[in-house]
Amino acid sequence: SCWQRQRELEARATHLQAQLDGARSAAEAEEAAAEAQRHQHRQLELADGRRESRLEELELQRLEAAGAREALQGELLVSRRAERMGSEHRSALETRLASLERQLGEALHAQRSSADGAGELQRQVWTMEQQLSQRQGAAEDRAAELEQLLEDARGSQEQCSQSCRELRLQVAELRSELQAAAAAKRDAEALRARVAGLELQLAEAAIARSRWQEESSAQAAECERQGWQPWLRPEEACAAPAPAPAAPAWPGLPELEWQQPQAWWQQQPKPRQQQAPALAQEAMGLISRRAASLERRLLDTQAAQAQRAAAAVAAEAAAPLARGRSMPLLKAAAEPPTPEHRRAAALAAEPWPGGGGAAPLASSGSEDVAHFSRLSQLQRSLAEVQQRHEPKASEGVLCLQRAGREHTQVEPSSRGRTARENSALRCHAAALEQQLMLTQAARDRGDRQLYACRTRVAELQRLLAQGR
Repeated sequence: SCWQRQRELEARATHLQAQLDGARSAAEAEEAAAEAQRHQHRQLELADGRRESRLEELELQRLEAAGAREALQGELLVSRRAERMGSEHRSALETRLASLERQLGEALHAQRSSADGAGELQRQVWTMEQQLSQRQGAAEDRAAELEQLLEDARGSQEQCSQSCRELRLQVAELRSELQAAAAAKRDAEALRARVAGLELQLAEAAIARSRWQEESSAQAAECERQGWQPWLRPEEACAAPAPAPAAPAWPGLPELEWQQPQAWWQQQPKPRQQQAPALAQEAMGLISRRAASLERRLLDTQAAQAQRAAAAVAAEAAAPLARGRSMPLLKAAAEPPTPEHRRAAALAAEPWPGGGGAAPLASSGSEDVAHFSRLSQLQRSLAEVQQRHEPKASEGVLCLQRAGREHTQVEPSSRGRTARENSALRCHAAALEQQLMLTQAARDRGDRQLYACRTRVAELQRLLAQGR
């Protein structure tokens, strides 16, 4: 139904154009006749001043109807590309077309009824042509300005694409570092499991040691009770004479000779009893030191990842805003780098305490404190930069939206603008709308990157707090 209505409107427009052409040919014929009879009708032209003014008004209405018809043709071209017009818009167009047809019919009827005033009409046509040329020059200037704005938008789009490629590379690096950190975390978990197994083995060894001590003490008591020498070998024990208890050489002294072997046996080194705890303690110390070094390396790796992500997000958040201030569409002059920018850049350029991704194994607690203070300072700088430049970015987006709405509006009262100029302006407006969408998408990506960076910083702070 919409296409049928459009075809009917086109047929009516063609019919009106044919009537207008007929009227123009009749006007030209009348102008030729008036040129031949100019001397005869001079007094009549002076007498018919009112009629000439009426003819001027009718010609002005005809020109307005022609301009409205051109505007209607432009709207019809727009309606072909936008097939989802509503019934209200179609009814409004039909009402408007009916009114235009009625005005054009009145103008044609008045033109047919007129026989004089061709010279005045010609002068008015010349005046309208001058106005049309002036408006065409203004339209060309506006088109040049729009082309300049489009070039600026393309430059900003290229910069955004370059920054997007850099962000993709940084994301790939962060993913690889996260994979390495995950592998280190898995190694640390495996090492913790191994430490738990060794602790279990040490507990079992301690239980076995206590049992062995009980058995050894019971065996020693049995040997002392039977008069054996357990510190000797079996063949030496068989060859050695059994000690016989004797009376003390001096009255009042204890029997030291047969009690001396017991004291000497108690003082003899016991290799299995002494070396097992030492080896276990040494293994536990080595395992704990290795686990601590792996944990510190994991924390340093995560800190380096968060530092690089924060620096990248800070630079990426500062660059589009600095570029956006220099765009002529936002109507803002270029500004020098702010103290917040310089502080964030200095923080991003400084090295981490204790190194980057490959942290040393023996990192102290002061380096963890330095990591935490450095991350807190970087987070404050990011918050200051965002708080300073977010209103400017919002204002620039609003200006861009207003400019897009101004360029996308179709002016129905433009009498001298042709359909080609209207289509060119619509193309420029579509390009500006596309650039606006790209700018908003880049701003959304920057917001997501900043949120991810804040999440990583919070996680790193939690890990550092747990490590302390």
